[in-house]
Amino acid sequence: MKARNNTTTNTLARVVAIVVLALGFMTSAVVAQEKSGDANRPDGYYHGVETSEGTLEAVTGNIFGNTVVMNYFNEDLETRCLTVSLDYATTQFVPNSFIVMGGSWSLVVISRGVYAGTIYGKILGGNVLVSENSIGRPIQSAQLNLQATGALGSFEGNKVAALSGFLDMTTDLRAKSAVGRVVLDF
Repeated sequence: MKARNNTTTNTLARVVAIVVLALGFMTSAVVAQEKSGDANRPDGYYHGVETSEGTLEAVTGNIFGNTVVMNYFNEDLETRCLTVSLDYATTQFVPNSFIVMGGSWSLVVISRGVYAGTIYGKILGGNVLVSENSIGRPIQSAQLNLQATGALGSFEGNKVAALSGFLDMTTDLRAKSAVGRVVLDF
């Protein structure tokens, strides 16, 4: 089981957590206003679960294989399934703050009930912050830089090597539920 520091955070960690949460709320409000239709699932927002907390390497304190699986549905009858597995290491400067060392991701796209293709790649970097939400539940916020390395189906042959993007994701560590916003140009 992954060890998480659930002790009271210092002032700097609280300030960082408040800033991250405030930016997340502002971003979701702007996106919800821009999109007509279902404001609960604006374009690019995925909902899912943490399937693995990852493995803690006791000597270094690094976490390997923290995995989340999320789905997205839109009005055009398109379904996307995003799987993200990340590796991260602790930082000595901010408690409960981690630096993303790498990982992998894949995005499966189904359009009108038919498999359209898969894009996959690596996580170039990012950061993870473990804090508490407004009702005192432990959450993990992650900002990840994504780089495509290959594709299958209708995406095969496209220039996916130039495809990059980001994922902002928040996981409720008790409920194992996750929500995230993905921005990819394909």
